[in-house]
Amino acid sequence: MTFNALSLRLKLVLVTAGALMLVGLPMIYMGYHDTYDSSLEAQTQRFRNISRIIDESLQTNYLNAQTLIVEKIAIERSDMTEGVNIVEESLATDDKSYLNNVVRFLSEGYDAHVAVLDRQGRYVFSSSEVVKDVIRRNLTDYLNVNLAEYFNLARRNPERDYFGYFLLPRRDDKPLPVLLLLRHTGTHSIVYVQVADYIDDVLIEREGGVREHIVDVVNSLELNPTVSLAVLSGQGERIATRGPKRKADAFARHPAIYADARQTGMATGKVDDVAYAVRYFKAFDWYIQATVPLSDIAKPARLYALKMAFFILVIFSLVALAVAVLMRRFLQPMKQLANAAKALETTDFKSNTLAQELRDVSKGLPLHSQDEVGQVALAFNRMTVAMEKNIADLKLSISRQHSIEGELNAARDIQQGMLPPADRDFRSEGFDAAAIMQAAKEVGGDFYEILDTPDGRKALILGDVSGKGVSASLLMAMALTLVKNAVRQGLEPAAILKQVNDDLAANNPNCMFVTLWVGFFDPKTGRLDYCNGGHCPPVLLSDRADEPIQWLRTVNGPLVGVLEMAQFTQSSLDLAQGDVVLIYSDGLSEAMNKDRELFGEKRIQEALGGCRALSPKAILNVLLQQIQRHRGECEASDDLTMLVFTRTNRE
Repeated sequence: MTFNALSLRLKLVLVTAGALMLVGLPMIYMGYHDTYDSSLEAQTQRFRNISRIIDESLQTNYLNAQTLIVEKIAIERSDMTEGVNIVEESLATDDKSYLNNVVRFLSEGYDAHVAVLDRQGRYVFSSSEVVKDVIRRNLTDYLNVNLAEYFNLARRNPERDYFGYFLLPRRDDKPLPVLLLLRHTGTHSIVYVQVADYIDDVLIEREGGVREHIVDVVNSLELNPTVSLAVLSGQGERIATRGPKRKADAFARHPAIYADARQTGMATGKVDDVAYAVRYFKAFDWYIQATVPLSDIAKPARLYALKMAFFILVIFSLVALAVAVLMRRFLQPMKQLANAAKALETTDFKSNTLAQELRDVSKGLPLHSQDEVGQVALAFNRMTVAMEKNIADLKLSISRQHSIEGELNAARDIQQGMLPPADRDFRSEGFDAAAIMQAAKEVGGDFYEILDTPDGRKALILGDVSGKGVSASLLMAMALTLVKNAVRQGLEPAAILKQVNDDLAANNPNCMFVTLWVGFFDPKTGRLDYCNGGHCPPVLLSDRADEPIQWLRTVNGPLVGVLEMAQFTQSSLDLAQGDVVLIYSDGLSEAMNKDRELFGEKRIQEALGGCRALSPKAILNVLLQQIQRHRGECEASDDLTMLVFTRTNRE
C-alpha cells in the first residue's frame, strides 16, 4: 500500500510522528555525542592528573640524581681548569719536551686527554685518540651546539673558557659521556677532555631506587577498576602496572602514539577499543600510559540517549491520541466535499439538465463555515457555477472552430489546386524537373510553377510571400496570377518582376512583400535567363565530379511589392548536359532542430554532393530526408518549397 492510498487521518498521524522524529533524532544524536565527548574529556583529564602525579615523582627522583652529578661535574671542571692552566704555562715556555712531560703527567695522573692545535687547526700535540675522536666527530652537546661552534666562540672570546658535556659514540657499547674544556690562548687552542662514565653509574644506581618508588606510587593511586595503568621503558619493559592487562600490545601496533608522546610530551586519543593517554619522561626514556575501554566512556551517553528516546515516545503517544480525536471532528466537512466531488465525477456534461445537476452537487456543503474547509467548499460551489458557464462557452467555441477548420481546408484545397500537382511529370525533350511545396500551416505563402512559353522555353517560377497563414496565401494567389499573366504576355524575367512589383506595390497597405525568382530555360541551347528579386540563391550542380558546387548569388533586384519604382535586371547562364539547378525557399536553409540550429547552406551543399547523376525527383527525396533528419521531432517553422530541374540529353 502506498502513502497516497492511506486515509488523511493516518497520514496526519504519520506526519506528526515524522516531525517528532526529525526533531528528536538530532536531539538524541547531539546529546549522545555531547555526553560522550564530555565523558571522554573527563577521563582524559583524569589520565592527565594520574600521569602528572607519576611524572612529578619521577622528576623529583631524577633531580636528586642530577644534584649528585652536578656536584661531581663542578669538581671535575675545577680540576680541568687547573690542568688547562698548566698546559697554557708550558706552551709559554716554548719547550716541547716540557710540554710533553706536562701532558703525560696529566694523562697518567688525572686520566685526562689533551690536544693542542695551532691557528690552522693542525695538531701540535695530542695525548690520546679519544680527544682526536671527539674533535673529528664534531660532537653536539645537550643544547645542540656542535664542537666547531665552540672553537669559533673561543677564538672570538679568548678571555673565557668553554665547557660542555658530550656523548662520544662507541661501536659495541652505550655512548661514552665526556666533559670538554676549550681555551684559546691567541696562538693555540687547548682541548682538555675528561671521561665522565660515572654519570651513567649514578643514573643506573638511582634508577633502581626510582623503579621501587614508582611501583609504590602506582599502587597507591585510586583508580576505576576498568582503568589500566602502566609505566614502560623505551624497550617495552613493564616497570609498574595496575589494573587489567588489556591489549598492551595495541601500542606496539601503533608506534606513532609513542612518537607523538616523545615529540609533544603527552599524547591522548582512541585506538582499537580503548581511550589512551601516554606521557613521556625523557630523562629515563620511560612512558606512563593509561587506558580505559571505550564502552565505559560511552555508557553515560547510552543512558542519556535511552532517556531521550523514552521521553520522545511518550510525547508521540500523547500527540497521536490528540490528533486522532481532533481529526475525527475536523474531517467530517471534508467527507461532504469528497461526496460532492464523487457526484461531480458521475455528472453527464452532455445532458440538457446539466445546470440543475451541478446545483444539486453543491447542496449540503458547509458554505457558511469560516475555516479553511468552508473556504474550500465555497470555492467548490463557485467552480460548479463557473463550470456551467464555461461548458456552454466551450460548446459554442468548438462549433465555431469546426466552421473555421472547414473554411481552412477549403482554402488549402483551392491553394493546392493553383499549384502543379506533386506527382506531375515535367519531363520533355532536353528537360526534366521535379518540385514540391509543404505549407507550415493549413495554407502557406510559397508557390512555384513551370510553364511552356510560345518560343519553346520553360518558364520556371518560385516565390515566397512574407508571413504565413491566410494573409500570406491570399498574397501568394495574387502574385502567382500576376506572374502567369506576365509570362503569357511574352515578357522576359526582369520585365515580369518589374510588372508584378508595380502591381503589388500600388495597393499594399500592410507592406507585405514577395521574394521571387523567375527563369527562362531553353532545352535546345541550355541557356538560362533569370532574374532574382531578393530570393535565396539557387545552386548549380554539375554531374562531373571535378566541378565544384556553384551558388548563383546574383541578385537582380530588391524585394517584390515594396517599392513601386524598383528596377530589375536579369542574368544568363549556359547549362551543360547533366547540369542540375536547385531553386528553394528559406524553409530549406532556415529549417531548425531542437537546439535551434539552422539547416544552412553548408548542409545543403553536403547533401547535394552525393546527388550527382541523380534525377530531379531523387534529389528532392534526398533533400527531404536530410531535412527530416535535421529537424527530428520539431515541427516546420516555415513553408518549404523546392524546384529542381536539369538539362538532359535531347535524345
